[in-house]
Amino acid sequence: MAKVTRKKMGRGVELTVDQVFDPIKEMRDEIGNIEAEQMQARYATFRLNFNIPWLGSKYFYDNRTIGTTAEMTSAGTGYTDPAGEYYAVSTTGGAGSGLLVDIVIGAGGTITQVSINDPGTGYQDGDEVEIEQPNGVALATMAKLRLTVGEDAYDGPFYIPFCLPPLQGDIESSVPIAAREGAPFPILDEVSFSLDQSDEPAMILGQWYGRDKYQYTPARRWMPNPYAGKKTYERTDAYDFTLSIYEKEQFYFHGGVKDADALGVGGEAVSLSYPSSAFIGRTTRFNPIAVGEINRQFDPFKTYCLAIFAPNLHDKTLANARGHCVANNVWVSLKFKMPLTSRDEATAGAQYLVQNVPLHYGQRTAPSVTIDEPTGAGPHAVIADGTSKGISSNLQLIDQQFSDKLRGGYGEFAQKYPNQNIKDDAAYEVMAVPMGAGFTHNRMSARDDYVLAPYVSGASFTQAGTGFNPEHAYVDRRIIPIDGDMTIHHVIVALNWSSDKIQNAYDPATTGAITYRSVSVPGALAARSQAVYKVGVGMLAGPRADDFEYQQIAYSEFTPSSTMLAGPANGIIDFIKMGLPSANTLNADESPAEWALISVPVRNQAALAAPKPVQNGSGYWGFETTPTWLAGQQGRPYFVGEGNTYTHDRTSVGTAAGGAAQSNPLIDSEGCEQFLEVRLSVDPSDSVYTSHSSPPTWEANYGEGDIFLGYGGCWVYIIGKKHLK
Repeated sequence: MAKVTRKKMGRGVELTVDQVFDPIKEMRDEIGNIEAEQMQARYATFRLNFNIPWLGSKYFYDNRTIGTTAEMTSAGTGYTDPAGEYYAVSTTGGAGSGLLVDIVIGAGGTITQVSINDPGTGYQDGDEVEIEQPNGVALATMAKLRLTVGEDAYDGPFYIPFCLPPLQGDIESSVPIAAREGAPFPILDEVSFSLDQSDEPAMILGQWYGRDKYQYTPARRWMPNPYAGKKTYERTDAYDFTLSIYEKEQFYFHGGVKDADALGVGGEAVSLSYPSSAFIGRTTRFNPIAVGEINRQFDPFKTYCLAIFAPNLHDKTLANARGHCVANNVWVSLKFKMPLTSRDEATAGAQYLVQNVPLHYGQRTAPSVTIDEPTGAGPHAVIADGTSKGISSNLQLIDQQFSDKLRGGYGEFAQKYPNQNIKDDAAYEVMAVPMGAGFTHNRMSARDDYVLAPYVSGASFTQAGTGFNPEHAYVDRRIIPIDGDMTIHHVIVALNWSSDKIQNAYDPATTGAITYRSVSVPGALAARSQAVYKVGVGMLAGPRADDFEYQQIAYSEFTPSSTMLAGPANGIIDFIKMGLPSANTLNADESPAEWALISVPVRNQAALAAPKPVQNGSGYWGFETTPTWLAGQQGRPYFVGEGNTYTHDRTSVGTAAGGAAQSNPLIDSEGCEQFLEVRLSVDPSDSVYTSHSSPPTWEANYGEGDIFLGYGGCWVYIIGKKHLK
């Protein structure tokens, strides 16, 4: 074994007791304390699995970089009062048609800012166009633009941020948190990618198939496309994907924004191309496709963004067919490896070290092996075999441990083995839980989607909810069966406000196409009311249990605001912004982030305080429902695992309010937990609709482009240790 030493001897030297039995005794000591470096497979793997229900062509079209640019040669006079932002404003002049612009009108009635919303068709370099009045009223002088025509670049990705922080035992200091020397780093080993093609070399048509513009008419506003979901064999270039992983410095460690690019991503850590040829072979297709042996180390204190580029879902070539496609049921799996580590343990005198662990405290008991060492020092004291003091007899005691199989981790119902050989019997684990997805437009806007969301209305659409708002909060839930035990060290939520473009308000009197406008995020702007985001992780006992109970594991509340970037805002780990055109208003200050990583602290057993109480653990932020936030601490690791008669008694857990411990037998789950439940609540702080009639009456508390949940929903990451079985 790696930690056994022996003395080198020349030929003909008579063996002494220490020369033979010292290595045997070292074997005895090591056989009950096997570490990762002594194992052939010293690394354990974990996966970040992302499942995206669908990615539509409209998202990538709306987030393209428009090649046509405009130079304002005259600001005009007499534009609409009040001043502000106006989207998809018509223009006149030039050789083409259909050019729309987004503008900012200043207090003096002149245009102060302009950008291209839709480049139209048929324009030429140098064309001069004039900007019409948004409300159709006559103008004193029209603003003028000079065009430079270019090709659009479909370079806007769909992306998901994540981070892989150190386990609590690998955190050395509290504020800011820092990894101890020698703490392991995750290593990306493999990336796999797949999507649903109905088991054919075909591309799937999307809901915008057959339309030349991404616009609804009033008659089709909520009607599905009958061709959506059908297969096409003509769009052979549609499934041309690039998958990249970008890295960035975390906002948490910078104490606020110090430069304009503090939210932007940095370098590209990994980039993989999946050409459409991989998906269209009639006899051989690479779906799923896995790329291994990447061997890229990830920094536990950086944020990473998984980005998917799909530039050809939008049909740019077949103008008459308009064969816009969709990527259905997209799976991306990131396989990481990290060295095995020891499991979390408590003691009878320090039960707070691991919350909710059975009263064996996770402690290991090494096997007892008695080496019968010769006591004589004279000649021939060392013998090969024949007695209990022989070399073979004592080596057989070591061999018997291997014959009986080396043990580590936990058995069924979180029971520990009487004797355990393996010290490093745990490994890093992450569960990526999707939340807030499945809406008609793949995001929840304040105006179009919130009113139709689950739990928002009463028993019928026209029946309002109760409480301080006319509507209920939107709630999403995920149930995760507990089929193994783990200790939870961190919970992080990635809140999403990215989007495609949102259409203008529906006017039943309009008979033509409805234009769409650029989106603003996240529904928490300075001049508007806000929304409260609540995230919780709990464990529950339910079917086949003696009782039905919940126990809170982690919880936090977060309210975005326009001042989030002024300093280290409570609960914030990071803000991310990749500059998606549809997730940015003309006023960049109103759209501070497309995503945010928020801490969801494990419940603490002692009140948050500085210096950190010994009962509390380490992490980004602690939260109590006062509400109180404090950086650098949270609850200790939280054990989750099924129990039986012998393991249902557990150590104390943190209370909902913080500042005290809830002890056995008062723990709600009583050590009989069967499921984890993750909940997300989005609760507008003011009414969204004044009336739930049909059609509903839109309230002015939120902008038409405000986003409560972005494209594809958001994610909750449960991070901790899993154990050998």
